[in-house]
Amino acid sequence: MSQVAPQVDVGTLTLNGLAAFAPVLAVLSADDVTPLAIVQMENLGSLFHINGKYALQVPDLLQRCKSTRLDRLGLLLVQVAKTLSSKLEVLGFGNIVAAQVVRIYDAYKHFGKSVPDNFLDKIAPGDMAELLHAMTRAVREESIVVRITGSRSMGHILAIVTIMFPKDAFVTMENMIVFEGLRKSVLVEFTDSDGTTNVQLESKLQIQSTVPILPIEKHSRIPNNDWHGYCYNWTGCMADMLQVMFMEDGLISPEPLRVACCGMLEPLAKAFNSVHGKFDATTGPLGVHGTIKMLGPYPHERIDQICQKLWRIPPGWAKPALSLKNAFDNLLLAFAEATLTVSCTCEPQKRCFTSQEGWSSHRIPPKMQWCPLYRSWKAVGETIVCGFGCLFVNADDGATIVHPMDRAVHESVPGFISDLLYLKRSEHTKRRYDEIIHRCIMSFCGSTSGVGASSNSSTVYMAALQTPLLPNTMNAQFILMEGQLIFNGRYHTLLTASESERPEAQKNIHQGTQPIIPSSAREHSSLDMTIREGIRSLELTLTTVIGGGIVHLNLRDIIPASWELHEAEPCEHSAKTPLEPRYEDAVFTTSVASPLAIRGKISIVQVSRNPVAQLLSCVKNTRLLL
Repeated sequence: MSQVAPQVDVGTLTLNGLAAFAPVLAVLSADDVTPLAIVQMENLGSLFHINGKYALQVPDLLQRCKSTRLDRLGLLLVQVAKTLSSKLEVLGFGNIVAAQVVRIYDAYKHFGKSVPDNFLDKIAPGDMAELLHAMTRAVREESIVVRITGSRSMGHILAIVTIMFPKDAFVTMENMIVFEGLRKSVLVEFTDSDGTTNVQLESKLQIQSTVPILPIEKHSRIPNNDWHGYCYNWTGCMADMLQVMFMEDGLISPEPLRVACCGMLEPLAKAFNSVHGKFDATTGPLGVHGTIKMLGPYPHERIDQICQKLWRIPPGWAKPALSLKNAFDNLLLAFAEATLTVSCTCEPQKRCFTSQEGWSSHRIPPKMQWCPLYRSWKAVGETIVCGFGCLFVNADDGATIVHPMDRAVHESVPGFISDLLYLKRSEHTKRRYDEIIHRCIMSFCGSTSGVGASSNSSTVYMAALQTPLLPNTMNAQFILMEGQLIFNGRYHTLLTASESERPEAQKNIHQGTQPIIPSSAREHSSLDMTIREGIRSLELTLTTVIGGGIVHLNLRDIIPASWELHEAEPCEHSAKTPLEPRYEDAVFTTSVASPLAIRGKISIVQVSRNPVAQLLSCVKNTRLLL
């Protein structure tokens, strides 16, 4: 039998070819729909990866429901939203809504709260289009989640999510988990709110990754951040910064002056003690309990290495640590020798500063602000502030910092030094040292707030964002790297953390006669970090699952609080030794969800041997002991 060859190769048929058969296909079609529209609707349908039991009914429902002509592609999603209700009638959407209403009422009855009266409000077509678009992206893209928060129209939204994406849904009511699918791509957070329900697309971050988790990129195009001022490469930045400020009055910053500046750093780190993170003139330096403990087990060596690199001073400069008073006296002598040719214009008979004043913590008279001698002295103070901040940073060699512009930060520490020297109290000594360090380091990239910031060339951020653990004594508290924050192709200058507060623990977890021993029973079971875009800023959201509920954690407060953590001396008894019964009435056992007990009780957070949970248990303005 001879072979029969096909006359037409339909495998290469294009849309133009399909259009040629349009009249024939239109006759064969039961609907008044052009073939190209069928292809377009197929592409549209491929965007909605629905799942669950209702997905199996889709082919039959499409045959039973009349098609609707969509004349303009720009109105496509809105048209879909308007016709969605008629399509859902076939599924018995009222039954599904009723089931969700019962679930919502049961949940709020369990919580002892009244049900929000706006949870069955109708969804406007425009809002429905936005909702469908967001859910579609979250289901299709592995790195995307959609967070739907509020109460308005939530009854309908829950029903739609239940129909279309049950395997991707994660539903909470008042932070308690009521439904959890296989994946957590569509986050529905039912909260009592009178405002509009928020629909936000967020990107997942890979926590504890070996590569930077933040969207930091090196880019050839310079963003328009409206920044004017000098920038300094990390290597030699302190020496060059001091020289630039001295240059304004025709001076050179000599090596002995730079050495004297470095000699101030270790005594200053010891002088910042940690009695609630504040200065306490009655106790004096606390050694390993001040900021010096944040520099690791070998602070003297770390300061030595950083000063050699940033201040351009030779090896062997470091001498045994002096007291802050002796280091300050050495600085005065070195400054006097470096400024022999500079005259004081505000007090010709004597210099406008004395060893009894240092940097004044009071408002500077106008005549001193124009004095070249005082300007040079102020430059020394500002450079010491920046140099002190550099001790807590690990930086790339290609990273840069901007010239200090925030007067509140760079005038507070010099005044603080004067108050430390002479045991005075002022507005400077009332500030927490973690706040001072944070603001100082963030100013390296032109900001004073948030958990990270980006300049035209570099980005600084808290190191615990990369690896959320208790501070490793071998690592710094901040990371400075070359590159800018770029998200969705747009530059951002600030990285913030979502704000939230954890309530005090009202009940003791420990019940009955069981002994109290260290355990990990109240640590989190999962941890997710997402990032979303705002106006010139990015926001991080950290969500944990603890005991059947979710908790949003404020990293801006938690991470600096961990810097004040004190590690207890090892005990002679076993770690499994129970707490003596006579102390049980004085303590509450608590969890990551509410680590702080009510007033008058000592908290024992049950997160033993879990450094991540231990970090998350840190609370601002609270004494912490590990």
